[in-house]
Amino acid sequence: MQNKAARAAEVAEAAAQVSADAARQAAVYENQDLKAKATEAFANAKDTVTTAYANAKDTVSDKAQNLTDKVKSFTADALDKGADLIDTLADKAHDAAAGLKN
Repeated sequence: MQNKAARAAEVAEAAAQVSADAARQAAVYENQDLKAKATEAFANAKDTVTTAYANAKDTVSDKAQNLTDKVKSFTADALDKGADLIDTLADKAHDAAAGLKN
């Protein structure tokens, strides 16, 4: 009977050891799984940020080009109007000078 009790204790101890080993292995697998999921999440976040940055950069570049084009157009219009005004003033001055000669 004592042999059976000792044998049962040995079996229980072996089962506990197997169970502890299995628990350790499960913890290792779970840790590896969490690490893989975290790595994937960071990679996805990096891709999202990279895409958002590229989109923002393109948008800013487009807006800057649009503003540059508008400034150039405004400047060209102002120069044209100024040239027309000077031309008109020159014609009037020429006409006035001609009138003074007569």
